[in-house]
Amino acid sequence: MADIKISTGLQEVAVNGKHTIMINPTDEGFLEDLYGLLETLEQIHTETATQEDASIREKFAASRKREKEQRAAVDALFGENFCFDVFGNVRLYSISDGLTLIERFLYAVLDYMDDDLKKQQAARSEKIKYYTAKYRKGRK
Repeated sequence: MADIKISTGLQEVAVNGKHTIMINPTDEGFLEDLYGLLETLEQIHTETATQEDASIREKFAASRKREKEQRAAVDALFGENFCFDVFGNVRLYSISDGLTLIERFLYAVLDYMDDDLKKQQAARSEKIKYYTAKYRKGRK
């Protein structure tokens, strides 16, 4: 029996050398999942907001709840214990170098996807040129 093998484009990407994720950077479904995660994180942030006159205890309690729920959402997409492995006990919305940790990570993933898409589009163009030339020869 013949066996045709095709690549799915899945790539293993290490994050801070502590956790590995498997993605196809050109998969629009994964990109949709990323944007869905952003919406979920914002929704959790809105739902756990406290009133200005809330006590400091209430604000810290809301912050812990928000962090727990947001980590669960990120872990649901990137794998069990992803947040702990990558961020440790530092809160996702802590700021480092002008962005929150979760923003820094998500923008890095988007940049990686964009760079790979450009490479894949160039490679696709070459492959299409090759196959077009190959199969047009036989039709003349």
